[in-house]
Amino acid sequence: MVAGRGVIPPEPLRGPGHEVWGKYSLSGVDKLKVEAANALYRLCREVVEWCQAKGKLWSIENPANSWFGELAPVRALLGLEGARD
Repeated sequence: MVAGRGVIPPEPLRGPGHEVWGKYSLSGVDKLKVEAANALYRLCREVVEWCQAKGKLWSIENPANSWFGELAPVRALLGLEGARD
């Protein structure tokens, strides 16, 4: 573990509630990272909606410790026909 070697782990860039889209205090590179990730999350939803409309199979995988599944637009995908968690 890096913390045991004197390396300080980075602060989380997201948090619960409204900060799931990114902590309000972010600036600089951290803010750019979160904005880029949010854009990818939105694109992912658009691709899923396109696949659903065309009758194509789709799947999304993400690490268990990610905030991705907590975003309302992503959670809404579970309401699509055939979707499951």
